[in-house]
Amino acid sequence: MLPSSLLHPLRNAWRTTVFLITILGCAACATAPQQLPQVADGAPVTFDDYADFGPRPAMPSRDDIFYLSPEQRSDFLSYYNASEHSEVDKHRRITNYLDRFGEAFNYQGDTFTAEQTMAAQGGNCMSMAVLTTALANVVDVEVGYQLVDSIPVYELEDNLAFKGQHVRSYLFDPDYQPTDSSLMVIRRPGIIVDYFPSGREHFIGNITEDAYVAMFYRNRAANALAEEDFNSAYWYLRESMVYAPEHADAINTLAVLHRRVGDAQRAEALYEYGLEIEVETVSLVKNYRNMLRLQGREDEASALEDQLHTLDDPSPFNWLSLAREAHDAENFALAVRMYDKTLDVAPYLQDAHLGKVQAQLDMGQIAEAATSLDTATEYMYREDERSMYIAKLSTLRGKLVD
Repeated sequence: MLPSSLLHPLRNAWRTTVFLITILGCAACATAPQQLPQVADGAPVTFDDYADFGPRPAMPSRDDIFYLSPEQRSDFLSYYNASEHSEVDKHRRITNYLDRFGEAFNYQGDTFTAEQTMAAQGGNCMSMAVLTTALANVVDVEVGYQLVDSIPVYELEDNLAFKGQHVRSYLFDPDYQPTDSSLMVIRRPGIIVDYFPSGREHFIGNITEDAYVAMFYRNRAANALAEEDFNSAYWYLRESMVYAPEHADAINTLAVLHRRVGDAQRAEALYEYGLEIEVETVSLVKNYRNMLRLQGREDEASALEDQLHTLDDPSPFNWLSLAREAHDAENFALAVRMYDKTLDVAPYLQDAHLGKVQAQLDMGQIAEAATSLDTATEYMYREDERSMYIAKLSTLRGKLVD
């Protein structure tokens, strides 16, 4: 049997009830308060009359996020305008300037503003994209944002699992002009700025700057929630919803926050509201199910459990979390189904391949496990990993012969 170490190291954490929150690891006008479904007593609720959180703390505005100090701007412009760089493409000068940090730029889990990122010479992938945007703004180079699937990163805090996603920036070539006016250009040329390019990233889609700013505030909210700074978490979530009013991740995290402070009534109203907005979000349905189970409402939880398995969520990591949960509960058949749903979305995801192999072995399905492991080796990029799993595959096939 394959060793359990092939599975994700946090698998055993799913033995307890875990609530899943999405973060990114790597100027709009304020909207009117969003009306939510009524709470149990029939009174409508809005974001303005939610649980008794404290006053709004100091937090960076949208302009503050991309602000650079005069000294930082001067340093960048001295490099950018230097005569020896005059022949270098404008967007390339930005990436060359970032390259000067080299190995000194180190990964930190915090989501920093541009000024903080440059001062610390570190941050997460969002911090890098924030700094890239700030530099591009100084010299009027257009920047875009791309959400990509990469290897999932899970961090466990109490009974919260923070699922990391990945974002990168795209610097457009400001001098590009199509030579043929009859051509339709789908994507203008440019340079991708990525913190940890592994070659395994899979493009999900472009996102707007408003959506990106909302992610910044959601990241800050998730960090505050992990530190049990519930007041800051609440206000950061509210700020995120100025820029993305109906985002399922914000609604999900806001519901988890209210549950954490003992306001299950409003948490449930938020989950119901989230299901009206985005019924296909696995993390939201799963968290709602978990809350109902903790309240002993098994019939309602079972109905959500059935709904979970029919969703069409495009995030492979949500399916992966369900697969691990089923695997840990020794429901191996369901685990295989959930691993398969993960692989339908992201066939490159090794955790899902290897988890499926382990689940099949746990059921004594050696032939099926050998077939799955054979498929897994096709998606392995590192030769040492391929060699190791090919050897394990030979061992499994030997058991079939025996």
